[in-house]
Amino acid sequence: MGAVEEPAPAYFFQVWGTDDGLPQSSVAALVQTQDGYLWLGTYGGLVRFDGVRFVVYDADRTPGLLSSRVTALYEDERGRLWIGHENGSVTVREGGVFRPVPVPTGWGTGKVLAIVEDEQGEIWLVDDEGVLYRLRDGRRLWPESGIGRGLVSVARGNNGEVWVARNGRVSRLWGGEIAPVDLEGSGGEGFAQGVCASRRGGFWVSYNGRLGRWAEGRWQEEWGGSAVAGYGRAGDAGTFGRYGGGGDNGGRVISCVVPRACPVVYADERVAAGLGAVVVRGSRG
Repeated sequence: MGAVEEPAPAYFFQVWGTDDGLPQSSVAALVQTQDGYLWLGTYGGLVRFDGVRFVVYDADRTPGLLSSRVTALYEDERGRLWIGHENGSVTVREGGVFRPVPVPTGWGTGKVLAIVEDEQGEIWLVDDEGVLYRLRDGRRLWPESGIGRGLVSVARGNNGEVWVARNGRVSRLWGGEIAPVDLEGSGGEGFAQGVCASRRGGFWVSYNGRLGRWAEGRWQEEWGGSAVAGYGRAGDAGTFGRYGGGGDNGGRVISCVVPRACPVVYADERVAAGLGAVVVRGSRG
């Protein structure tokens, strides 16, 4: 990987918490939908944020919403908002209406860690062990697992391919099949702490203590130094982060999304979530 160092741009940070309308400070999931709204999943309800005001949807007052404890959020290509719950149930919001979604046989009652759409438009659920279940028919896939424990992150690239980092190893979902990704070029045993899609193509990978962007079958760039890869409890890891270019915490943030463990967030030119819902504006990712 070729090293890249750039001057750190200026960032603007603003923090919102329970005093501003959040039902609680633990943000477990976040997505920005095509209409510009920011949706946050908390253990006190689903929250919509327009930059000024929070609107809370909970199971007691929202018909069709199966649970107030939201652990996963995803917007598909059709603009549907998929909502995963701690009890394993799934809700979808389409046309402003919430409705329950039947889960595959064998899914169980464990929490939905992530939801993702593949290049064929199929929706997959990911449990906290990193196992994928196709929503349509329950097809189950086991990404390759490394020696880590409870380190699972999922990302969808620009072309619809899905990468899963599971306990140190990375796999690729394509055509309904899962296969390992060889980041060493020779089948080596490196350790991947997390993955995050890049808008410029490919994926950012926190790998062997460094951060690099992988695209077109090779490393395109690298951010040296140690990666920020703190995770809350087992299964809570969403993505990863790294401060670069200027010493300790002195550079730009590529990505730092650690639900209930990290108070600062930014994800590859997107807004991301942290403890208490921190919104960070920056330049490129």
